[in-house]
Amino acid sequence: MKWMLVAAALACLHDTISARKINGWYPCNLRTFATPAPATTTSSTGQATDDESPTIRGWRLNDQDPANAIFRSLIVNPATDMSITLGAAAAAPTTECAEITMPLCHEGICESNATITVFVKRMRAAPGRNTTAAKSLWVLQGGPGASSVNMEGIMAALYDAPGSYLGGSVDVYTMDHRGTGRSSRLSCVASQVETSGSPTKGHVTSQSFPDCIQDVNMQLGDDADVNLLKAYSTTSAATDLSKIISLLNTTPNAHTTVYGVSYGTYLVQRLMQLANPNVKGYVLDGVVSQSGSQSGEKLSFADWAVNMDEIGTAFMALCAKDATCGPKFATSSLQETLKALYTSMDSKGPKGTKCSSFLTSVGGSSLTPPSYTLRQLLGHLLQVQSIRNFIPVLVYRLSRCNPNDATAVANFVTAYLNIIGAPNESDAYDSSMLYNLVALSELFTYPAPSRPSLRASFAGSLIASDTSSLVTMYCLASNGKDAACASEKPSTKPGFQFIYPTDKYFDVAIAIPNGTSVLLLSGLLDPQTPPKFARYQLASFVGTAKRLIEFPTSAHGTILNTPVTVQNKVPCGASIVSSFVMAGGLDKLDTTCLEYLTPNSFAITTALGQRLMATDDVYEGTPRKAIVPRTPSDNAASDVPASTKPPSESQVNSSWRSLAIAAVVVAAVIFLVMVVVVMRLRRQVREAKDLSAAEYIVDPVDP
Repeated sequence: MKWMLVAAALACLHDTISARKINGWYPCNLRTFATPAPATTTSSTGQATDDESPTIRGWRLNDQDPANAIFRSLIVNPATDMSITLGAAAAAPTTECAEITMPLCHEGICESNATITVFVKRMRAAPGRNTTAAKSLWVLQGGPGASSVNMEGIMAALYDAPGSYLGGSVDVYTMDHRGTGRSSRLSCVASQVETSGSPTKGHVTSQSFPDCIQDVNMQLGDDADVNLLKAYSTTSAATDLSKIISLLNTTPNAHTTVYGVSYGTYLVQRLMQLANPNVKGYVLDGVVSQSGSQSGEKLSFADWAVNMDEIGTAFMALCAKDATCGPKFATSSLQETLKALYTSMDSKGPKGTKCSSFLTSVGGSSLTPPSYTLRQLLGHLLQVQSIRNFIPVLVYRLSRCNPNDATAVANFVTAYLNIIGAPNESDAYDSSMLYNLVALSELFTYPAPSRPSLRASFAGSLIASDTSSLVTMYCLASNGKDAACASEKPSTKPGFQFIYPTDKYFDVAIAIPNGTSVLLLSGLLDPQTPPKFARYQLASFVGTAKRLIEFPTSAHGTILNTPVTVQNKVPCGASIVSSFVMAGGLDKLDTTCLEYLTPNSFAITTALGQRLMATDDVYEGTPRKAIVPRTPSDNAASDVPASTKPPSESQVNSSWRSLAIAAVVVAAVIFLVMVVVVMRLRRQVREAKDLSAAEYIVDPVDP
């Protein structure tokens, strides 16, 4: 045992020496961007205004970009969820930022003397609140390819919001994964592919991918043996995290917990394999399983359509027992109605009905069956918990398709395009190339399936996203070595590869490090990381200090998508995560909030109906107006649609940044959390001395 402790101490010392240059810590804002994406406004009474809309990032109805079909960001609907200010302990929290120098190549991964910088942000524990054993919590973004910007709302909610057990007593950290944001972001600089003036309008498509592959390899100084591509692997990013944790844990008996969501869970599992003795707890939310590829238990982007369809079917089955949805499908179930709708739409052709004609117009081509466009649309709605209830509404309206229905459907799609077309500053921090590199190297199926087989899986589903374009990207990145690449004939082939070799940690069972525990969280209606993968991962962990908690109606990201019936409380997932941190493990975990989970309902508020369809009654009502397409401003991003007409083929194939990336909070959430903080910050500081430690300031946003 003595020698084990010595070895652990030496490992920590090595980590500290390898990460010793800190440019910081500087006082900084918790919220990175002062101008969030256009989101909601509320009246002085808290009622939503007519202009209020949910914020949804980056997808277009005919988008065939496989990244945009995967790991979309989530939203919280401002009409139904609360905005949370920081509590009294956090009235003036100390938020600090720094860049920490790291080797480009960690020992044993690749070889180079170059260095990079990794960006870290933290909220310090409030004075007098930190305990004898200092605690810290890291919250890690998904993706791959996303920066940490959208973790800022989660940091605020966990730090000191009502229902969180942290109470301002824990240092809360986040970081930009190497290759994203402010951590030496990977981008196609010399080729200028990712600029709005490029032929592909800033998107990394199959057309522009070869140039980007060469560009990034040349930047790294790689000699075409893919050695330096490993510098941006999941293992490299996990090693960054491990070394930074060792560097910052200077207090005796310090207790660090690491939380990851979506791809962030994959990163956290790689950290587990490094077994840093400073880390005592791991939280996986929306689990990307790490092992089991031979038995189908490792999550692969190639199986996206099949996995999503399973969740879509489960979601639609709930309609029959719902007081709002059930009666609308009394003679034929929602599932059967949708099947019949697909058949009818395609048999009548693109212009068979006004509804079909409209879907064809937004689908981009008369050669694309209307059912494909609708299937893709429903696939994306399924991922957004706050508006997935429009799925049965659209099926009902499209099946009947009278003039009012046609207007209502057009209104919904137009409003949706208006929302997702809004520019978002944080998109510039995402990295399409980091996404491509990690996704194609570690999160695909090997050997690759054929493009027609993935297309067939999509076409055979009820609700899904089409990721068949990933095959083309994989073949370009691998130089077409798999049999499935024989039919892929790109106009140009890169002279370099863009897939790194996997290492000893890839696709193997993980032993839970001694003295630690792991908590897994999963939503039973999560179409991005379906619950079966959390169960697979739970079973594969070697050790007993593990627990899986499932939430019956939650979509992706249970830390936010688990509302409770108790007024003014953080979601149940956030409460449980904070309890795990404070309890220091699973034994004293408080899961009381599970008793107060908000039950599933297909009801849609009149306010949301007005915003997205211009009618109070989304099933039967007559729209009061036609919603007008948003016209982009002169300085808006070039890929923002000016109308319901879809973008060009080059735009469609890939806008790898934005929605491609797994995240659980987008601009709407951050806007709700942070704007209220700013508005009331001075009042909180003024009144803080009169508030007890248990009091909070919470402002519900009424429907």
